[in-house]
Amino acid sequence: MRSIVFAFALVGCASPTTGEYLFEEVSTTTDCPEVEDTGGEPAENEPVAVKVSDEGDSVSIGGFDCPLDGNTFTCEYEPTVVDYSTFGTDLVAVATFTAGSTGTWVSSSKISGTSESSSTCEGADCATTESDYGAVYCTTTTEYEGLLQDE
Repeated sequence: MRSIVFAFALVGCASPTTGEYLFEEVSTTTDCPEVEDTGGEPAENEPVAVKVSDEGDSVSIGGFDCPLDGNTFTCEYEPTVVDYSTFGTDLVAVATFTAGSTGTWVSSSKISGTSESSSTCEGADCATTESDYGAVYCTTTTEYEGLLQDE
């Protein structure tokens, strides 16, 4: 029993490591409509630069800076707000787009986390923004893993 407790303690103490990480999707859930395949080549998965600050209180992931608390980071991006009435229309609709990600180093070379993006709309003309402008209001959540690549 003591060895099991010790093993759990080690997992919680994984040190964040700077380097190139290859991120892979583990699972995705969404209420977004299915997008038609355009037939292009799938994007190649490229390593992403991850840099832990010298102070150990932040991490830069692909150029986005996120607070780091121990071995866990939380990235909250500034929401984007689109007021359709500013486009010279009489539409009463305000769309908000948000995104964020959390992750934890489960070992010195592996990150496990969740990213979420969502779009919402408020106002009487939200359905019109969907039909006339192709707007989509939905949420997507992706579980991911990032593996440190050999130098």
